[in-house]
Amino acid sequence: MVTITNYSLRSLLLSLFIALSFKASAQTEADFEKFGRELFLLLSDTTDYPSLEYIRIKTWRQFIEEQDLSKDEKQEWEIRKNKEYAQEKYQFETSLGNLVYSYNELLDEGGWISYFSNEVEKTKWKNQYRCTLRIFYELNDLETLVEIEYELYYNGQGLVFMGKGLKESF
Repeated sequence: MVTITNYSLRSLLLSLFIALSFKASAQTEADFEKFGRELFLLLSDTTDYPSLEYIRIKTWRQFIEEQDLSKDEKQEWEIRKNKEYAQEKYQFETSLGNLVYSYNELLDEGGWISYFSNEVEKTKWKNQYRCTLRIFYELNDLETLVEIEYELYYNGQGLVFMGKGLKESF
């Protein structure tokens, strides 16, 4: 006969709760793939605009709190982010807007773009990822593979853009 003490039952329940909480809130490959495909959709379809968010200032604070930094380093980073946030958001939105505009022009000129892949790489920061969306575009019989790099943060509920912009390379 097996006897379970109150202590071991509590430990078992706590472990189960932690495991389920972690599993329920973890990002998956499918989440990253979906985000990459929605970014591609934003670039390739002028009639549909998926909901892709840029990190909010309060979410930046959450990101900073998660990092393994001293209290002073966190405070310094938060002060700097409070000062720079509006400019960084503007730079990001301008970068994304220019990219969307250039691909819309390409489509208007008779070109086409197709999805190839979306690669995800963990950074040194907790819950931050560097992603590379790869697409093919063709215009006037010239086909090119394009890489679009961007950064994401997983805030426990979903993925959001972060950083100053998207970087496009051919």
